Amino acid sequence: MNPTDDTHFVYDKYIKDTHRLVEYDGVKVQISTHPDVEHIHTTYHDCIEHLSPTFLNDIEEIKKTNPKKYAHKIIGAWADRPEGVILENWEEGEFDTSLPYCYGQDYGYSIDPTTLVKVAVNHSKKIIHVHECFYLPKSSLSTEQIAQLNIANIDNKNDLIVADKSEGRLIGELSRMGLHIRPSLGEKVSFGLTRMQDYKIIVTPESINYKRELRKYKWSDKKSGIPI
Repeated sequence: MNPTDDTHFVYDKYIKDTHRLVEYDGVKVQISTHPDVEHIHTTYHDCIEHLSPTFLNDIEEIKKTNPKKYAHKIIGAWADRPEGVILENWEEGEFDTSLPYCYGQDYGYSIDPTTLVKVAVNHSKKIIHVHECFYLPKSSLSTEQIAQLNIANIDNKNDLIVADKSEGRLIGELSRMGLHIRPSLGEKVSFGLTRMQDYKIIVTPESINYKRELRKYKWSDKKSGIPI
């Protein structure tokens, strides 16, 4: 198979916790050491004498201009981000506590999670800092439960929470319970995502679910502008 990304079931079952790194042309490739697997890894170097100069020149150009693509598509290292994700420019790091901050909230029901994230933006350096406060999948929480979770996870009861604008009734109830909470702006999600692509996102190491969401968040197709 051609390796995809680290959310693939093969990676999760046979590579994730049982592998060694082997270097191929400067690229570190994850080779399975799972007891039930014989992992044979091949690259174009194994048949290079049968390849045309044009093809090899194309490969060299990719290696020079797009080392990430070369590592994943050409050499076959497992990618840590799926192809086509919307927000690629992110990395783990500490939250910058010197910046002003607020919180973002989305509400789930049935299969969707209820979430709270702490956010600070450094506009001069174009950096967004994010920390996942809570992420409760398949949740159908009462308004009182959400209020208590928010109070327990924000730094100060007066801190601003910007919440999903489609839940106006719930936002009103939480506000009457003493939380400083406001609906998000009415702009299209695709417009906000386009703006975010100009920034680097720094995610705290413990924000496990947020990182997983970043790895899965894609456009439904290249033309629609609808994220999934």
